[in-house]
Amino acid sequence: MIQTTLRGHLLQFETKPGLFSKGEIDKGSSLLIDRMEISSTDTVLDLGCGYGAIGLVAARMANRGTVWMVDTDVRAVQYATINAKKRRY
Repeated sequence: MIQTTLRGHLLQFETKPGLFSKGEIDKGSSLLIDRMEISSTDTVLDLGCGYGAIGLVAARMANRGTVWMVDTDVRAVQYATINAKKRRY
């Protein structure tokens, strides 16, 4: 599990070995999250969502919009779904 602060919020993400950056939010993703400009009604596509860190932070920001999270890795989609359902974002 990753526990980290992103955009001023303490967040937790379930991960597993074999998923990209399973032990921490990588610097590129962290930089992107810090720089995202998303309004509450935006539609966002997180292509290659992994376990969902970027997409779930985007969902917090677009709380009246829509966020689509997709990945070719079935395990990544499973963990993005787990993290979304637990609402620890």
